[in-house]
Amino acid sequence: MRNTCNLFFALLFSFIASSASAQAPAPPKGEERGERVEALRIAYITQELNLTPEEAQQFWPIYNEFRKKLDALDDDMQRPKGQNKAAVSDKEAAEIIEKHLKRDEERVKLKREYTEKFKKVIPLQKILALHYAERGFKRQLMQRTHGGGHHHKGGGHHRGTPPAPPAPKGK
Repeated sequence: MRNTCNLFFALLFSFIASSASAQAPAPPKGEERGERVEALRIAYITQELNLTPEEAQQFWPIYNEFRKKLDALDDDMQRPKGQNKAAVSDKEAAEIIEKHLKRDEERVKLKREYTEKFKKVIPLQKILALHYAERGFKRQLMQRTHGGGHHHKGGGHHRGTPPAPPAPKGK
């Protein structure tokens, strides 16, 4: 009888535990995708900047703060689903355009502010490499999500590296 009782409680406990874990909400697909994109961004930037361990330790907290603020600016500009661009009035269009311009100004201010912070922890060359790496990452992401058929008009440079300077003209 005692063994039967123990078996019953063991089965009951395992049933409750498995049903509780099955009911735990899974992260939304968009959230999971966002986490994957962020992991890819970090790997790409890490490779492109070639940070020393000391630089990385100081750089990443600042960069993560910067990205969070940039994302907040962009989140404010999301167009409501189903909104038809052609169905807005002239007044609404003017307001939306003004809002976009103000957001762009805020982005520039934020980039200037964080460039000053980055200067304190990494050399200027790596800040420039960061600029190219962010653009390169965005380009790669667009190619992956849109089938890879898009090529950068300027061609030539890749992986976030700056384009080569033009060759000197012969006299």
